[in-house]
Amino acid sequence: MIHSMIDTQPQDPELSALENDVDSALADYERETQLLNTTGREVYAPPELERRRAAAETALADRLDARFGEAEQKAQERLDAARRDLSLLEGDPLERLNPAELQRASYLAPFVRESVASLPVATLTTELERRRLSGDKTLIALWLRYAAPALEEAQLAAAAQGRGLDRDGRALADELGRSRVALIDEATGKKLDAARSAEKGALTFRAGVRRIRAKDPREQARIRQTYGVR
Repeated sequence: MIHSMIDTQPQDPELSALENDVDSALADYERETQLLNTTGREVYAPPELERRRAAAETALADRLDARFGEAEQKAQERLDAARRDLSLLEGDPLERLNPAELQRASYLAPFVRESVASLPVATLTTELERRRLSGDKTLIALWLRYAAPALEEAQLAAAAQGRGLDRDGRALADELGRSRVALIDEATGKKLDAARSAEKGALTFRAGVRRIRAKDPREQARIRQTYGVR
């Protein structure tokens, strides 16, 4: 039922073209092998028959590899382009400030850095939220700049223990994200919304390519071997 529901949803035209090409390649291979298994037995000696079967398999593999390689590359290019735009949220928060705000930030920076260093993660998250809600871009940028390393430290500590972030770490990560967004102007925000949509589309496209790849006999053999399916 799940498979049929997926098939009824609108599909990217490029995915449709890929699936048609794959189906065509498989149909051509099937016709050729059927001929070899019927007429071929009467025409060719066993060694030549096996050679032609192997050649047909190689031709199919080459055809599929070329088409899937092209599609995977296109999926990665789409994803890279979207994530380049999303990187606008990254970098030094102070780059979002105007000259007057930067001058004020240079004065306040030592005090904010000292305050951040003394706070546990949960309190740091609360203080970040307070600055964000105040709407003071200078303070938001400074607290964001000096709080970000705390998240990195929490992530490293969690990874060293073989676990994910705890509740306080996740809350800090979420608030850092909200604070970054608070520094984005309207025009940049629209561009980021478009980039997020493009990233989602690229991931969907890549998933579609991999779904179609499951039609490749070699991929089916790999799945059977991996999961013991007959």
